[in-house]
Amino acid sequence: MAPVYDRPGFWGEPTSTLDWCEENYAVSYYIAEFWNTVSNLIMILPPIYGAIQTVRDGLETRYLAAFLGLAAVGIGSWCFHMTLKYEMQGREGKWNLTRDSFLSTYWTLILKYAYVDF
Repeated sequence: MAPVYDRPGFWGEPTSTLDWCEENYAVSYYIAEFWNTVSNLIMILPPIYGAIQTVRDGLETRYLAAFLGLAAVGIGSWCFHMTLKYEMQGREGKWNLTRDSFLSTYWTLILKYAYVDF
């Protein structure tokens, strides 16, 4: 649980069921968990670059899907750590799965498909 002396921020009080050990809004008024949010760039920028290179090199669509799937997981995690809102935590209706878990599983299946050479 985060420290009790967390500062109020742009997104308001956290409503998520998870709050990591990082102090909320300590570095930026606009980002609840700054370092968790920034660390997601590694899951956003390289996959976007890979997707661009895939299109430029004319590779198969499965590689593009794998890169974009990883970027989607990174963006979802970025939004959650930036806001700490329940809505960004991404409960998927009655399945009770987080959006990141669903996207991670889906991305893994796409990656396995991209890995198999037909």
